[in-house]
Amino acid sequence: MQVQLTEVVAKLDALGAANHNVRLLQTACGVGPRLAEAVVTMFDDPRRFRRGASVCAYIGMVPKQWDSGETERLGKITRHGNRLVRSLLVEVAWCALRHNPWAREALRTKRF
Repeated sequence: MQVQLTEVVAKLDALGAANHNVRLLQTACGVGPRLAEAVVTMFDDPRRFRRGASVCAYIGMVPKQWDSGETERLGKITRHGNRLVRSLLVEVAWCALRHNPWAREALRTKRF
C-alpha cells in the first residue's frame, strides 16, 4: 500500500512540475502541490469567470438565499461545486489564520 502511495505522489509531483500554472500557484503562501493541482484542474480556463464572486459561486462558497418580497435571508453556504477544492481552500484559510499574523489582524479588523 505504501509503495502505491509513493508512486502516486511521485507521478502527481512530476505532472505538477511540468505544468506552469501549478508552479505559479505554488508560489503563493500556503499553497502546496495538491491544492495547486486541484485548482488548476478545476479552473482549466480562468478567463471564463468575470469576477471573483463568480468563482465563489462556482465552488459553492456563497450563502443560500431565501427571498420573499420584502424579506431576504441568507443561510449556510450552498456547497455546490467541487468538494475537494472547497475543503482544501478552507484548510489553507485555517492555516493562514493560525500561522500568519497579517491574516489574523485582517480578520479581526475586517480589512480584506
